[in-house]
Amino acid sequence: MQKKLKNIIFIVGLLPVIWYIYHIQGKLMNMQIEDDNDKTVLDAIVTPDDALALFPRSQRAMQDLVTRLKKEIDTKLAALIAIPASDRTFDNTARALDTLASDAEKVMSLFELCQMVYPEASLRTTAQSLQLELHSFIVDKLSLNKQVYYAFKEYVYENRKKELLSPEQEFYLDESIKDFKRSGFELDEQEQEVLKKMQKELAELTLAFEANIAHDVRSIAVTADELEGLTVQEIAPYFDAQSGKYILKTDYPTVDLVLQNCSVESTRKALWKEFQNRAYPQNNQILSQVIKLRHQIAQILGYPSYTALNIDGSMAESPERVEHFLHELEKRSEKKAQQEFVQLTSNLPVGVILSDEGKLKSWDVRYVMHQYKKNHAAIDERVIAEYFPLERTIDLLLELYEEFLGLTFEQVTIDQLDHAHKLWHKDVKLIKTTQEGELLGYLFLDLHPRDNKYTHACHGSIIHGLINMHGDQVVPAVSLVIANFPHATAEKPALLLRNDVNTFFHEFGHAVHALCGATQLNAFSGTKTKRDFVELPSQMLEEWLWQPEILKRVSGHYQSGLKLHDEMIDAIIKIKNIDTGFFIRRQLVLAYLSLACFNEKIDDNIKHEYQLLFERLMPDQEYCPEENFIASFGHLMGYGAQYYGYLWSKVFALDLFHYIKSHGMSSAIGARYRDVVIGKGGSKHPGDLLRDFLGRDPQSESFFKEMGI
Repeated sequence: MQKKLKNIIFIVGLLPVIWYIYHIQGKLMNMQIEDDNDKTVLDAIVTPDDALALFPRSQRAMQDLVTRLKKEIDTKLAALIAIPASDRTFDNTARALDTLASDAEKVMSLFELCQMVYPEASLRTTAQSLQLELHSFIVDKLSLNKQVYYAFKEYVYENRKKELLSPEQEFYLDESIKDFKRSGFELDEQEQEVLKKMQKELAELTLAFEANIAHDVRSIAVTADELEGLTVQEIAPYFDAQSGKYILKTDYPTVDLVLQNCSVESTRKALWKEFQNRAYPQNNQILSQVIKLRHQIAQILGYPSYTALNIDGSMAESPERVEHFLHELEKRSEKKAQQEFVQLTSNLPVGVILSDEGKLKSWDVRYVMHQYKKNHAAIDERVIAEYFPLERTIDLLLELYEEFLGLTFEQVTIDQLDHAHKLWHKDVKLIKTTQEGELLGYLFLDLHPRDNKYTHACHGSIIHGLINMHGDQVVPAVSLVIANFPHATAEKPALLLRNDVNTFFHEFGHAVHALCGATQLNAFSGTKTKRDFVELPSQMLEEWLWQPEILKRVSGHYQSGLKLHDEMIDAIIKIKNIDTGFFIRRQLVLAYLSLACFNEKIDDNIKHEYQLLFERLMPDQEYCPEENFIASFGHLMGYGAQYYGYLWSKVFALDLFHYIKSHGMSSAIGARYRDVVIGKGGSKHPGDLLRDFLGRDPQSESFFKEMGI
């Protein structure tokens, strides 16, 4: 998921000062380099060295970057506001504001990524405090500066018709005016001051919420007997000589390994509870404050709820349309979910007992699913993982996308660069991307868990690609994919479970969107689309992993290099829809929850709301009152009420995939997808992009067919 996604402050039009980030984890090298004279995000990026030099590796360098940004914004903004109304043009007013907003966004994005991946506590703390300082400055200077609004309106209503503008420029002006009004520029001075104060408080709360999740590293200590079901090689890295026990942390590779394979219920239960209680209780109070603040902000802006404000301007347009969409999925998926429960519990594995009410316990669900695959479909995910060593899998995936999209990916040898000291960890990789020799941008990969690193997987943009009126790339994109895949061991390289491979396909989909989606304006570049559309490119690419020819192509045993054999591929395809009912119902719980958190019926007891949704939508799974999942539900900060966007965009993604598949998944259709869909960024309405590509309105039949419902 581009998942995505922090506080959003509209500066001009579709200009989020804090972009959205889509999901991660993290342990790096300790360096304090005084690099205040190096290249920054405000300078042109051309070479790999330029990309490395972006990352400030000292507190002084971070502060100097903010000081420089503030000075540039003050100077350029004063000059822009001083332009006489009759002299205003698109370039000196609209494009100038777009550039100022982009400069601010670059620094905010960079600091957010630093906070997510840097190993040094001092640098993470500095990055967070400077985000708040910069946020406050941006709110005053750009986000709620009425002089900016007046200057923009002067051009739009007095000079716009004097120029021949491109469709992208026209779309920018129309969307910007809507966002100006949606952001509070029509408020009186007193109301606007209240809004400013609340926005600044909200930024502080959301940053704290995310930081609490990343920094809450929990663990349990168990004996070898309590890890029955795992191999000696699998448990060896967790042994702690001092205690004589095995220490299991709540990072994703560990949780996945234990919950899927450990036959000891008490171990599964203990680790699951620790994982589900990350950032609890500290984030409960923060979430309560965020909910109240967002509701107050919505009411000041004339909306009945933050949900209504958040969805206004999206593809869905209104909460009512979202509710209708979710209710339809709820009805259509109920029977499939019931069938899955009967199927999975007809022959429970040893060590699993249903609750007194005949329900599956939450910590048993993944174990039951994994054992069912092994016993009834001859699928052992750990065996399949041997065919997906990380390095080779990434190389094969890049090769696949080179052919499909007409791109060239080149891994950069970092230790030969002048700014190699800027790299925060030795495992981080850098990929250079070109199209027919033209530089599109650079992509960093940070793929293994470390303490205090962001705990999920995501893609984050730092610099968005730009093209000129002729379509020539003038600013390369720079972004980062973060994930938490297993480390290599003494016996084996890092091996990816199929779910890990799927995650990489997903996040790489966001990266490709960022690399190919250069536009004339920063506001629309790359992944800056409607929030409920942004997951489409990633979810479309996930479908490739259910195609026999793709599975064959991107696999290769870590020892022999042999591809997945046909029998194993057939078995994988056979279980495609084994848990689609459960998947949809779980996504519905989260989608409904995000709506409920921010609707007009504000209730502090969000946990109770979660319980009601859980019991309604997942009646065959026991609700555990000891879990506090909501405290680590980071999407509530970035996505707000729009978590439904995952299901919404998946419907379109499957329609798009079936169209591509029907045309042979060739380089010709890939180039067209690149140019017509992801190549447009957010410069056209998503519905228009889909119609341009499909030659018709998007449909939902492919979704229900693929989901088996």
